[in-house]
Amino acid sequence: MRHNRRLFESSRGQTGKRPILQFLFYGPHTPSAATTGQSRPIIVFCVDSTRSRQNTSPIWDNPRGVLNEQVQEGSPSLLTSKEHKRFTASWNDQDKFDTRKFLLPTQHSTPSLSGNSSSKACGTNDDHKEMLSHVDVWEGASKTMPRIFCGIFTHKKNHFTKVKAIKETWAANCDGFVAFSDAADPDLHTFQIEHEGPEEYDNMWQKSRAIWKYINFHYKNDFDWFLLGGDDLFVIVENLRKYLLSDDIMRAAGGRINGGPNPMYLGRRLRPFNDDEWIFNSGGASYVLNQASVRLLASYLDEDACQPHKKTSWEDVMVAMCLKKNGVVAFDTRDESGRERFHPYTPAVHFGYRMPMRPEDRFVSGIVVGDWYISMAIDLVFGLEGCSSDSLSFHYVDEDLMRRLYHLVYSCDRDPADAVVQAPHL
Repeated sequence: MRHNRRLFESSRGQTGKRPILQFLFYGPHTPSAATTGQSRPIIVFCVDSTRSRQNTSPIWDNPRGVLNEQVQEGSPSLLTSKEHKRFTASWNDQDKFDTRKFLLPTQHSTPSLSGNSSSKACGTNDDHKEMLSHVDVWEGASKTMPRIFCGIFTHKKNHFTKVKAIKETWAANCDGFVAFSDAADPDLHTFQIEHEGPEEYDNMWQKSRAIWKYINFHYKNDFDWFLLGGDDLFVIVENLRKYLLSDDIMRAAGGRINGGPNPMYLGRRLRPFNDDEWIFNSGGASYVLNQASVRLLASYLDEDACQPHKKTSWEDVMVAMCLKKNGVVAFDTRDESGRERFHPYTPAVHFGYRMPMRPEDRFVSGIVVGDWYISMAIDLVFGLEGCSSDSLSFHYVDEDLMRRLYHLVYSCDRDPADAVVQAPHL
């Protein structure tokens, strides 16, 4: 069968997207499934090796070397010497931002769909709807049990697109929320976080370090659990609450108060080089720390072993390596059936994902195609068999899809028999 081929580049912007080229193969005359999910593409992802070699963090050229290299005491800061002392302190001394500001109600409790009606959002049958129809939202969720802080990193160009969509949708289900940006916006209540080095994606590790220092100094006693992701993240907070109150987490954390005394590091595990020593949680799917982990991470962020002055976009890997050097590893968050809760792509992609073509056939228009997701995923399963009915996060969600997923999860009619969810044992 002859296929139409579409090739586009998904740039690695400020919100956590790794540089990839995405090849979508569709049948004739089928619309793009990138946002509609109306067709089921065979999707092959590849690292844009040309671009990755041009940036300041050539992890693909020598990944072990990049992550293993030690930044010795006295290494030059990315800031001027005058500012160095402030940003190498054990905390960021910016004033405390009110986490309730971002949660102030918007004009409509249920977001609009860019002029489209809710009935249209619910009436369109596609892979997004099919996937989410198998996800149950925990109806026993209660605010402040446990206390969940949600944070996203963003930049001013996305304030009135992605950030606004998050404000109108899932953010209100958190107990506190901060959009960490490069600019303060009085209308959306974004917070300008100061950090070492320039405001650019290739310096995301420094932005992440500043965020976790700030969280530790100002919020560690106000919340039990702390979630961090990008501004293209969609979270079903009720299902996160259910999971954090589950017996598995209670046992591993050593209790419920303050998230338990044992440091916890939750998310979607990825394993580079097929080596357990390098397991980290996908930043795109978001990762979650309890109080104990936040305290531990913040206390070591300025240590040489955690490479405090490195300029790199791989903030999720750097967080994992810093925690691991201090005895904390990524926890297996799959459900009892081995299905994942945290997802690094949209619902439609996970529903329709298929293995790419044979290695000998991975040559398209002169570009060798490799798949980082398949190479890094642990025990990867495709389709519904790989996605938990308690799924709680999806990634690469733009503002229009953000609102549509919100309708699919909370507004559209669901089969009552499928919606009955038992509360976890407390």
